[in-house]
Amino acid sequence: MTDEQREEAILNSRWRNSEEKRILEEYAGKPIEEVPKEYREKIAKLRSYGLGEEEKTTYEQVIKFLDTHNGQLMHSNFSENGNQLTRKEMTEEQIEEINLYQRWNKSLERKILKEYAGKSIDEVPEEYKEKIAKLRSYGLGEEEKTTYEQVIEFLETHNGQLMRGALSESGRQLTRKEMTEEQRNEMTLYQRWKYSKERKILEEHAGKPIEEVPKRYRDKIAKLRSYGLGEKEKTTYEQVIDFLEIHNGKLMKSKFVEDGKILTRKEMTDEQRNETALYQRWNNSEERKILNEYAGKPIEEVPKEYRDKITKLRSYGLGELEKTVYERVIEFLQNHDGQLMHSCFRINGQKLTIAEMTEEQRDEVNLYAMWRKAEEKMILEEYAEKAIEEVPEEYRDKIARLREFGLGNMKSKLSQAKKKRDEAKDKNDQAKELEERVEEQLKKRGQVHEEQ
Repeated sequence: MTDEQREEAILNSRWRNSEEKRILEEYAGKPIEEVPKEYREKIAKLRSYGLGEEEKTTYEQVIKFLDTHNGQLMHSNFSENGNQLTRKEMTEEQIEEINLYQRWNKSLERKILKEYAGKSIDEVPEEYKEKIAKLRSYGLGEEEKTTYEQVIEFLETHNGQLMRGALSESGRQLTRKEMTEEQRNEMTLYQRWKYSKERKILEEHAGKPIEEVPKRYRDKIAKLRSYGLGEKEKTTYEQVIDFLEIHNGKLMKSKFVEDGKILTRKEMTDEQRNETALYQRWNNSEERKILNEYAGKPIEEVPKEYRDKITKLRSYGLGELEKTVYERVIEFLQNHDGQLMHSCFRINGQKLTIAEMTEEQRDEVNLYAMWRKAEEKMILEEYAEKAIEEVPEEYRDKIARLREFGLGNMKSKLSQAKKKRDEAKDKNDQAKELEERVEEQLKKRGQVHEEQ
């Protein structure tokens, strides 16, 4: 302690044991005339500072709090930056508020308020009527809403959107400590809804006529259905068709890339996570298996129970017979003025990683990698510069087609380059030889000139 703090502590100790404090407390709330004459002046002075007033009951303190806080009850705890404060971290005012909340929580008035919630004031015991009426004027003691009623209220105030079971920020799921009070309330309501009877009935009778719902739940289920809840859950196939229709026939993505980096599930938005999750379910679905198995085959060969689905999927361009590497290379050459695929991409001289490339660049590099190992490429190089008649018959048409794009002439280009190099070297050697002979002749002439 500082010297000042020590002096304050000593004074506090002396005051607690003083006669004046005893008299102040003994005559608290009584007229000054009743105070012994020799203490009246001192007690009057102390009272002028607000000391010696009769201590208020918990009920009176709560009413005073409600009056000064627009009818808002005390907090049961305080948080800062998502972390609940300890008492040491709280201000004196916050500690007093929490202490009052705890006393109120245990008070008889609160017990009576809850016990007679929703009942007429005439049913409240006579000695509590006035207090309960006062508390009710602040909106307290109303009959507590059921989980169903609170869910309907939430749907009405959130455009029909149901509570969330988990909350994320910057791709990371929040802990309860990190949530606001409103977010915690939303999560709590979701948990109660999850285990409620109404939700169980809603799911149990999903897709069924309202007449099949037990009579006592019909109005509730009809109300919930009006918000789009309780519809029969769509199959993976139905969800994929919905996605294709909304996204112009484009299938779901299996991953998302941002700033050259593949996003983790935590870094994705809810919409992106839903899309990749649907892709995974589609990837493992029976419909996709059948689609691939019967790719390029007449619809009559597809098992009867899948024909309508496969026809629908084919209408979006899915399920076509997969092109060979050769066919894809020819298609690429046609679309790129005879230019072959890149093996890699660079920016400012720096080679891009797969994650840093665009989807189109990745496809191009992948096709190049497959082409390198293709049988057609091996044949093309093996028979470069040879007559087409020498190429094995089963490859002639393909090699002829590739040669139209200038491919398969590697040996010719190399030999021409070598020839030019050799010619240049010969010329260089000849020039050097001539230079040496001229220099030698000049030296000889100079020597003869000196002798003369």
